[in-house]
Amino acid sequence: MTSQEEKIRVNARIPKSLYDYVCSEYDNVSQAINEGLEKLRELKNSEMSYKADNSIQASHTLADNIIPEHTDAIQTSHTLANNVIQDLTATTEEQKTRIEDYKAQITALNAEITRLKNTIMETPDPIELAKLQERNEGLNMLIEEKDKRIEDLTREVGTLNGFAHYFKNVDVKQIEAPAAERKKKWYKFW
Repeated sequence: MTSQEEKIRVNARIPKSLYDYVCSEYDNVSQAINEGLEKLRELKNSEMSYKADNSIQASHTLADNIIPEHTDAIQTSHTLANNVIQDLTATTEEQKTRIEDYKAQITALNAEITRLKNTIMETPDPIELAKLQERNEGLNMLIEEKDKRIEDLTREVGTLNGFAHYFKNVDVKQIEAPAAERKKKWYKFW
């Protein structure tokens, strides 16, 4: 790679163990990335060679090109990747279980909503209920007034019965008719 070539910024996420290794071996990460990509290009170019009859012959295998000191890092990365895959699989199963639980809860809540809607539809209109309560209160007041009037009339009847009984038992005295007044004649005024 020449220094006059145009450069492009590259971002990547790598395991911390690999990053620590790169930092210990190279001056900076860019140098390690460039060297690694160059080796990858060389590996791809040298991996397949063509025979005269256009058949593909593998001249090198991936294992031949890997530096022995990097095999431990690759195996560690492979093990970490497998662990991550297992963890993700377990997490996925757990999330599927939680989703099923949420679906069951949603079904129960929808049933409760339907029940409450039916209850609301069966309840009387609040305005009509208020009118009925007012009418009921008015009728109760009329009934109370009627009851008081009945009590008053009952007492009056009792009093009148007492008077009637008194007058039935008392001997009636005849009042004498007043004597006829004598009229003076018109011409006698004194």
